[in-house]
Amino acid sequence: MNEYLYKYTKFREDFLSDPYIRATQIEGLNDPFEANVTLEQIIKARKQHNEFYDVSEEFQGEDFDYMMEEFLSLSQQDLSEIGVISLTEDPINPLMWAHYADEHKGVVLQVKNEHSFLCGANEYIGGKRVRYNKDIFGFASELPKPVAYRRNRPQFDFIEEVAPEHRQAYPHKKFNEKLIYTKANDWLYEKESRSVVYLKDADRIVCSYDEHTFKFCDNHEFLTVKNLSDNRIQIDFPINFGNILDFANVDDALYDEYEDRNDLYLWTRGLDAQYFFKLNPSSISAFIFGCKSSFGDIEITKQKLSWDADLYKAKISKDKFELDLEKI
Repeated sequence: MNEYLYKYTKFREDFLSDPYIRATQIEGLNDPFEANVTLEQIIKARKQHNEFYDVSEEFQGEDFDYMMEEFLSLSQQDLSEIGVISLTEDPINPLMWAHYADEHKGVVLQVKNEHSFLCGANEYIGGKRVRYNKDIFGFASELPKPVAYRRNRPQFDFIEEVAPEHRQAYPHKKFNEKLIYTKANDWLYEKESRSVVYLKDADRIVCSYDEHTFKFCDNHEFLTVKNLSDNRIQIDFPINFGNILDFANVDDALYDEYEDRNDLYLWTRGLDAQYFFKLNPSSISAFIFGCKSSFGDIEITKQKLSWDADLYKAKISKDKFELDLEKI
């Protein structure tokens, strides 16, 4: 496991005191194959599941076609509920600096990879400090997982590609993971690892103004809402607001928070919403400035950064088409 992972991003002064990171809706990523589930994948996975569970089924007829279309729709809906935080092993890739870090004027965050980098990670699972319980459905994993690069899309031709760990486990976990963590070989240069979260758990939602949403938040004891430019609003939740770790033992107040969070998430889905998660500052151990970063951005960081972190600057190599790092 890599000690550090890296996040390419634009420079934002507010991040220095209030570090939030966006989880992008999977259908909003720059690869058109993301979340593009096919009916053929659904049918093949169904056949492999039937073989694993020793189930006999006719794979023809109107009823079967309707059922497969329903499964396809449900799979697409489930995938639309997750957000992806993309990280990489490589902090000095010129292409990624150009594409994701404001054309070399932004920054790369060096993120510790030992525990969850999310604020509010107070639980331990498998020796790792995490914020959320392990997702049995295979959609979410706040601890980053590496992307697998392949020539072909997942085909689900073999039982091993979909078979659960045991017969009592959720049957579609491997199927979901294959869809989320497999990309074409063309993206291999990105060396991506993904932290995948449920959008409903976001600590901050930025969306278009809606009177109902604004009034609900403004009248809520624990939520903060403020107007932004361009007729948009920002909703902030307390850390771990409505985060239920054990549904068998939950008090009424926490469950009310859980329902309020879910209601707000559903209301904002149609309001051009963006979803953000607060980072634990201690998980960000260094800032790497691009070779075109301004002197002003570096000085602002030195003055306003609210936690200890090393500062580096990317430099153009004199001999190769490469970037070198120099500590500031």
